[in-house]
Amino acid sequence: DEDGNDVRGRARGQVGRLLNGPILLVARDLGDSALISGRITSALWTVALLGVVLSIASGLIASWLASRRVEALAATAHEVMSGDITSRAPVRGENDEFDTLAIAINAMLDRLQHLMQVSRTAGDAIAHDLRSPLTRFRQKLEAALETPPNVEADREALRVALEETDSVLDTFSAVLKLARVEGNVTWRFER
Repeated sequence: DEDGNDVRGRARGQVGRLLNGPILLVARDLGDSALISGRITSALWTVALLGVVLSIASGLIASWLASRRVEALAATAHEVMSGDITSRAPVRGENDEFDTLAIAINAMLDRLQHLMQVSRTAGDAIAHDLRSPLTRFRQKLEAALETPPNVEADREALRVALEETDSVLDTFSAVLKLARVEGNVTWRFER
């Protein structure tokens, strides 16, 4: 050191021989560099460990939040499967993938509910349309049975019954055609 005392430390250098002469050692003291390098290494290990811990914690939190959203969607599906067609998936307004999925599920459920209502209405209309000719058919058969046997009147009753049967069959055919048209998604208009 400056006082002439021997000091031990780390150094980096090279040893070489001068021309036919003494050995020359050129070195640089690494004391400050080693201290700085040690501190940087220690800081990097601390940051790396902290990064790993924070990554694990944020991953667990993110997966927990995602599983809660999935559970909410699954709960909606179970409610619909149990018969509550008015149940809808929660949309939190975060505009993430779960909101996109919830909006799509809700649109699908709205469409399904609409189709069920249309089907119910169509079923009621079909039942009403079939009830009238079947009621007339039954009344004419009862009237024919209550009158005394008469070949001409019986033949007329059978002819009217046949017409009423054709009317009922025409209604059934129209319903079946309508069901085929609604069920066929590949239909197209033609001239």
